[in-house]
Amino acid sequence: MNSLAEYFHTDWQAMTLTDWYGTLLTVAITVLMVVAYFQVFRPKNREALEARKYLPFEEDAVEADPVGADRVDGKDDRSGGGHG
Repeated sequence: MNSLAEYFHTDWQAMTLTDWYGTLLTVAITVLMVVAYFQVFRPKNREALEARKYLPFEEDAVEADPVGADRVDGKDDRSGGGHG
């Protein structure tokens, strides 16, 4: 057990400003990742996330097809309609 304490021993006095910056940045990113994972895997947020699952593809379609840029619902108006 003593070797484990020696392994994790940190000389806090010897840490430079860069060391502290890296430590704080790592802790902040870890906390943000835990919050993000909690939000994504929470069953309550499932419907909201499922509604946005094709959002990257819709934005790509608008950029690739500037003629149909006003179409945001994903329907193709050029087919002549008649399907409902």
